[in-house]
Amino acid sequence: MIKLKDLIKEEECHCGDSCCSVNESLYNVSQDMKDGKFDENNPQVLISGYGVTNLKTLRDSLSRKFMDLAKKSKKGDVKNVEYLLKKNGVLMGFVDALVNANKELSSPTMKRKITMYKRNK
Repeated sequence: MIKLKDLIKEEECHCGDSCCSVNESLYNVSQDMKDGKFDENNPQVLISGYGVTNLKTLRDSLSRKFMDLAKKSKKGDVKNVEYLLKKNGVLMGFVDALVNANKELSSPTMKRKITMYKRNK
């Protein structure tokens, strides 16, 4: 019997750019830089299983979600809080995307790209 796990093969990026990286959360950086639309303070972030949003919008959304969780936990709605944290992957997808975006923005490669973008602007 052939398992789906055996059929799926993850390959490394061989092009030298970070375009094929699995952990990449910044979206369309190279294209936005070419078009002159890149904003280093508010880049587009790819959220796995959700879509694309701006970094500022992602931070605001996470802030609202955590405030909502705090309100629910004060009311004693522990089962709903547990569901939102553990079983519903959207919240953790948001957190992972934010962590990966901040990590990617602080990487030496991205810092160099941003510096070169500012010089050529």
